[in-house]
Amino acid sequence: DGQGQGQPQSRALPRPSCRPDARSFAAAASAWGRSRDPRKAKRAQDVLRRMEKLRRFGGGLTADGAGGGARGGEDDLRPNEFVYCAVLNACAHTHPRASKKLKDEALTVAFETFSEMKREAAAAAAADGGGSPGRLRMNHVVYGTFLRACSVLMDETDGRRRPLAENVFQRAAGEGQVGVTVLEQFRRAAPPDLVAKVLGSVAEEGGRQKEVDEIVLNDLPQEWTCNVRERGRGAHGGKGGRWHGKFRGRANSQ
Repeated sequence: DGQGQGQPQSRALPRPSCRPDARSFAAAASAWGRSRDPRKAKRAQDVLRRMEKLRRFGGGLTADGAGGGARGGEDDLRPNEFVYCAVLNACAHTHPRASKKLKDEALTVAFETFSEMKREAAAAAAADGGGSPGRLRMNHVVYGTFLRACSVLMDETDGRRRPLAENVFQRAAGEGQVGVTVLEQFRRAAPPDLVAKVLGSVAEEGGRQKEVDEIVLNDLPQEWTCNVRERGRGAHGGKGGRWHGKFRGRANSQ
């Protein structure tokens, strides 16, 4: 009928379905970690809990906020190491001068997140016999970030701090996951006599026992570091660096 000639024709284009996945949840948790919110640890944990709820019950969100975009149990909604690290990183970056109440809340989040990841990693290993390269695994970033959280959130007089630092480091060593961050954060979290006890017997140079503060990654037994994958360092951690290198919050950069 000639109506509308010369004018652009409108078409109903299908809206792309953009469902959240592990990457988007990790980004959201990391954003809370970089924020100035005093309860950033709890906010980041809420992101993890939302992810777990969506995976368990379905009803994933699409780009326009509609539900029904995911089915319960989908692997793209399974928390991975980046999500867990983002939550731990938010805990570790709680302001050092925060109130005791806020620090205790962040510490509880750190404990719960670390324990949950250990449990899920163990279940994943049992399910596939430990051979799948893509399964959830504890790694040096997780151990290092958790140690940082402990040193930031626990007073030096806290009786839990010493055994906790030793246990986490020994676990990392047993799994070949002592990287630069683990080494540095263990020194910060543990008292000097414990650092000397754990590391002092393994670093010798030209027949001379090194001072504890001279120890670098390559001084350690290879079985402690053999499974570390750090950027530009290779499996054994390369040069290893000294402990005074600044922690860079790896969970935010991955």
